Amino acid sequence: RADADRLFKSLREAQGKEAGEEAFDDLLEFVSERNAAAAVALKERRAALLAFHHLDVPSTLNTTFLSTNLIENVFRNWRAQSGNVKRWNEKQDMVSRWMASGLLWAEAGFRKVRGYQDLEKLDEALTVDGATRPEPAQAVVSLTTPAVAGAGAEEEMTLKENPGK
Repeated sequence: RADADRLFKSLREAQGKEAGEEAFDDLLEFVSERNAAAAVALKERRAALLAFHHLDVPSTLNTTFLSTNLIENVFRNWRAQSGNVKRWNEKQDMVSRWMASGLLWAEAGFRKVRGYQDLEKLDEALTVDGATRPEPAQAVVSLTTPAVAGAGAEEEMTLKENPGK
């Protein structure tokens, strides 16, 4: 167990493409000697595990982004907030409201990303040949229901592009 932990740690801390591939090969060799099925599964995930190494970003970001803890933390906190909701009234967009409320509550538990100082380098690495990525469309979301024309008409959440951008 200690050897596997040491090898995974060296993979997370490896800086650059060559160092990452070398650490991965060491880990693969270790796993291959013990479990062939695990080695096959590890080989299949090679590209995903080495994605950050191929971007040549600082290894301080590897620890954060090689884990699913960021996503799991949001889901766990959202479930804790919305677990006692008994009336998910779909006709009055209550689902959207409870989702927004739960995510805002989960936001309070967010912490800084380890190595956040290096996020600018990640952005540069994701920009291809100096070209800038288009800005995402800014959306204006209304969580209040619009006026309905007739009785029994379904209410819906409005989403429209922000004309100010």
